[in-house]
Amino acid sequence: MNELATELLLRRGAGEEQVYATQLALEEILSNVIRHGYPDGARHQIELTLRADDAGLELEVADDGIEFDPTSAPAPDLDLPLAQRRVGGLGITLLRAYASELTYERVGGRNVLRLRI
Repeated sequence: MNELATELLLRRGAGEEQVYATQLALEEILSNVIRHGYPDGARHQIELTLRADDAGLELEVADDGIEFDPTSAPAPDLDLPLAQRRVGGLGITLLRAYASELTYERVGGRNVLRLRI
């Protein structure tokens, strides 16, 4: 997936920061969907759509996993000592930092996450 996204971005003249942010976003989103969205071990489907234009890149990830809205997840308290922090949440924090737009909706039993980089 990352190779295809990188190739598309490079053909569109994207800079190093945009390529890095896209790779990071794909890795975070897809690994979280696979790790947390499918506890049943059954076969599932994840759809990825990439749109590149002069304004940047839009990623859309749609999956049939457990309903989860990452835009409503609380930000981790980075001021707490490491031993007192709850596990997780840093990937979503990274997405928020790199994305100029991040939206979520549940459509037809599917999570649909869109972000613009």
